[in-house]
Amino acid sequence: MGMVEEFPTNVSRAIGRHAWQARYLAAKQAAARGGGSIQVAHLLLGLLEQQDAVVMKLLSRGGVDIPALTHDIEALVGPATLDPSTDCAEDQDWAALRELTVEQRLSSARFALTLMEIQGRHRPPVPLPNSDGVNDVAILAMEVTERVRSDFIEAEHLLIAIALIPGDAASGLKNRGFDPEVAIGLLNNPDSAFRRPPAPLWQRSELLSGVRERADEYAAANHRTGVTREDLLSALATVPSMATARLFKRAGVDRQLLIDRLGSVKPLDEQALSARWSALHLSEDSKALLLRADQEAQRRGHSELGFEDLFLAVLASGKGAAFEALTEQGLDLDTCRRLFEETASAAGTE
Repeated sequence: MGMVEEFPTNVSRAIGRHAWQARYLAAKQAAARGGGSIQVAHLLLGLLEQQDAVVMKLLSRGGVDIPALTHDIEALVGPATLDPSTDCAEDQDWAALRELTVEQRLSSARFALTLMEIQGRHRPPVPLPNSDGVNDVAILAMEVTERVRSDFIEAEHLLIAIALIPGDAASGLKNRGFDPEVAIGLLNNPDSAFRRPPAPLWQRSELLSGVRERADEYAAANHRTGVTREDLLSALATVPSMATARLFKRAGVDRQLLIDRLGSVKPLDEQALSARWSALHLSEDSKALLLRADQEAQRRGHSELGFEDLFLAVLASGKGAAFEALTEQGLDLDTCRRLFEETASAAGTE
């Protein structure tokens, strides 16, 4: 299994941010012990190291002594003897990728960044594959998400799956008092305090994935470590989509003038591409902008995020170069809201 795949390809549900991080930490645990693959016990150690709030609450609810459980599992896998950041070789696929020219590897870079995308996941520290046991856990976790009516496989679903599959890790959990069926019951109650709050719409929107990918490129081309709201608006203006073309046409925006005003669109050079291998992240302003886009979608009674919601969020922000670039073209929030609402109503009556 290649390094970027990380979970079995027959796991069809989306993998949540906390589940990805648990697998990342499991890779570190396995590498530190010189393992050739990630075992179920390493995954459990990753979950315990992560200390995700939902996982910790479920364990505590079962009366589990978490430090004692950690000691049990560490005794099972043995002591850490290696530093995974220095003692593990590069994955061959990634090493080969680094030998390619910028033009040759750009599409591969986009693919890799798509896997990290908006949820802030890190590149795994080592190229260790999953053991068959870990793949079984991931597949069973998918079934657990169906039982508790969740859209994402998250850390708590991995924990329950570990406890349901017979093995040393499951025995360690049960011996310390964790009952997976009780945990499923707690998660299955829609009013339960143990259920994870739903992710913001912008984290669940496939529509915006191309915008975010392009915004990553603009941030890297400008040698930034974070994606700004200007990068997001530039990406919205340049992403090849009929929907965005109609959006700017309806609003009466001169896209080229907007792009020139923002100044984010630059060729992606070698230095910028190298910067993309580090963890590009959303700036705090960008996070606030996307949450505002969520509010715009909910205000209009939509369960999915649209391009127009991001456009309106820039206007609703009331500040910054992206806001100024739109208002300079005579736009205001209330007018654009009415315009998009009228267009949506007209489309619904056709």
